[in-house]
Amino acid sequence: MKHNEIETQLTWDLSSLFENQAAFDKQYEAAQALLTDLSARKGHISDNLQSYIGFMEDEETFERYINNLTSYAHMATDVEPDNIQQQENLSKSFALYQQSVIALSFVPLEIIEHKEIIEEWLKEEDCRDFRYPMQELFRTIPHRLDEEKEAIMAKVSELERISSDTFEAFRLQYPDVMVDGKPQFLSDSTYHSFLHNCDANARKEAFENFFGEYKRYQNTFMNLLSGHAKGQVFEARMRNFDSALQASLFGDGADEQLFYKVLDMANVKYREGLHDYFRYRKHVLKLEEQHPYDIFLPMVSDIDISYTIDESFDILKKALAPLGEEYVSLLQKAKDERWIDFMPCEGK
Repeated sequence: MKHNEIETQLTWDLSSLFENQAAFDKQYEAAQALLTDLSARKGHISDNLQSYIGFMEDEETFERYINNLTSYAHMATDVEPDNIQQQENLSKSFALYQQSVIALSFVPLEIIEHKEIIEEWLKEEDCRDFRYPMQELFRTIPHRLDEEKEAIMAKVSELERISSDTFEAFRLQYPDVMVDGKPQFLSDSTYHSFLHNCDANARKEAFENFFGEYKRYQNTFMNLLSGHAKGQVFEARMRNFDSALQASLFGDGADEQLFYKVLDMANVKYREGLHDYFRYRKHVLKLEEQHPYDIFLPMVSDIDISYTIDESFDILKKALAPLGEEYVSLLQKAKDERWIDFMPCEGK
């Protein structure tokens, strides 16, 4: 099934972001103009309190523009990857984002240079929204470079993303799975439904068809992963981290000791308990051999529960009710305004 063959109510409506191509182009041009304006304020961000507030607010507006542009184009190509116009939108919006990374690479250093006065301004009520972002920025001081090197790093960041961008753009096509003598569509979103099938042949075929496609491109994926890892190592070394792991944990404020503790609990402390669970599953399901495609097989075979989309929303509303009406109304708004694209389809 192609995306344009799905019932409209089951697809998302991206017009809430941009009504048409003209609206997308208008915001793209506004973002370009605002980026030029922000770049021109180099050396004057902290002239006074108002110039600082003005820059921060305009930078936030620019980021919102970029998020809107890239999100819209990304979601559009997610469901219609062959749409030339949307591919062009995606390309130009990401190009503008990369342009902004380079053009505004001076901003963190300039703010850090005026750290003392900015920390005084942050005590003002007008600056309350900037307190956390500034706290996070100042935390990066030991890992900041001089202006020339920061500009180079900004340019290199585009190269570092090639591996992950390529992997994300990779669209695998899986062979159908035969269920009760009929071919069934296999995709990333339908894969796990096959693993619940009581027919071992259907589960096995889904598993082999799914991972068989990954195996076909294993050398490609290996090179992409290697390229991504090398980029992470380069970034970590340049920014004075002891390792790529330390650098990756830095953004979340987590330390390596916590990481290794979680790893130890998963791989050592509770490993035998997991093995006990799978031994129990094998016994209950009366399996001679237990394969990877058997681990999602329901242990209770005489109960088959499924829900319609409307029923699922009703359950979610009851679950969110203790959190307050705002959560429930937001969920209803998501349904009414079609924020969700429900159905699997070709290329999605």
